[in-house]
Amino acid sequence: MAFAPSRPATLVSASDDGLVSVFDFSERVDEDDSWRAALNLDGAVAKMGFYGESSGKLWMASQLAGLHLWEWAAACAEDAPGAECARVSFSKQ
Repeated sequence: MAFAPSRPATLVSASDDGLVSVFDFSERVDEDDSWRAALNLDGAVAKMGFYGESSGKLWMASQLAGLHLWEWAAACAEDAPGAECARVSFSKQ
């Protein structure tokens, strides 16, 4: 888990099942009401970090030798087409 550097009320969690979730606790500390977006990867997340303008992007390294890039801030936007938007994955073959 990590808080977004430029948004201290935004928490990103990643788990062994490959689920990456974004929560915004700026208004209320409630898991259901604060959930904003999720992404399901191919396996357990080994490491993750923020990058880009206003830390609006996330890199994740999976335990299956994959690198995933996700524009989580865009996925959380009200008019976003879905949590899968702006995702790129690279895997070692």
